[in-house]
Amino acid sequence: MDNVEDMAMEFGWTPVGTREESEESPFTEIWQEEGSGTLISFVHDSLLGIDYLLIRGTDAAKLTQQIQSKISTYTRQSIFDELRQTGDRETCIAGLYRASLIGGKREERDLFEAIASLAEDSDPEVRHAVIVAGAYLAEWPSMRALLLRLRDDDPEETVRRDARTVLEALPSI
Repeated sequence: MDNVEDMAMEFGWTPVGTREESEESPFTEIWQEEGSGTLISFVHDSLLGIDYLLIRGTDAAKLTQQIQSKISTYTRQSIFDELRQTGDRETCIAGLYRASLIGGKREERDLFEAIASLAEDSDPEVRHAVIVAGAYLAEWPSMRALLLRLRDDDPEETVRRDARTVLEALPSI
């Protein structure tokens, strides 16, 4: 991500705090937009190898447009396009990691189906990335079912093992 601190100064955001990386959460810097109370969180997710912004508040849509005019971003459509690049391992894996970040707490059928289709990929690295995405979206009943299927039926022992590890780490629902 381009220099977020410079952008924060340009937009006049007030620093609110920093949360250091831990086993439970990634490194996060938080700012507040003057006047609106909208919060901007810069997240460095070392597990996924992705930096991203979370924008919450009454002016989130307007602020998102301003940010998109300053830095390159991924749209929902561009992430779906990455998920369709079967045969291109790196693009699929990157798309899966980004997809794990755009999914909400409520299951999104189109996003789940795009992720689930890659659970059938011939490349075990892509199927492993499905497991990582599944860990982020494990609140979705269909995602848990997909992780169970990978744990029980995947042809690769390492994929089965990693799915088992993720499922064992998840809280019971």
